[in-house]
Amino acid sequence: MSEIIVVDDDITMIRLVQLHLRRTKIKGHYFQNGAQCLHAATYLRPDLALLDYDLPDMKGTEIMAELRKLPGNENLPVLIFTARTSSELLPTIKGSGVSDVLTKPFSPTNLIRKIESLLPKE
Repeated sequence: MSEIIVVDDDITMIRLVQLHLRRTKIKGHYFQNGAQCLHAATYLRPDLALLDYDLPDMKGTEIMAELRKLPGNENLPVLIFTARTSSELLPTIKGSGVSDVLTKPFSPTNLIRKIESLLPKE
């Protein structure tokens, strides 16, 4: 079973992702800020991180950088999701080393498809 980290400060968004992951063989670990996520990441070994770009304490790309500093996470796939779609921001996010970007709102099918495409093949 694959395990992923999901970080979003919006509890409704977390519940939505939980709902859609229940239909898969993917286990989610859910956090509402970067600090919680980074603390838990010291003992979790996720196969992927799904990170909101705009969080109160840090950007999703900053969380990604910290996660990838942890031993064994150097090549961790990271999917950033964001409601911000400005023509300047999306290229910046994509150029930061993320694996992919998903814009909100998204369809459940697209969410699961993107996650599964980034997970290591078993």
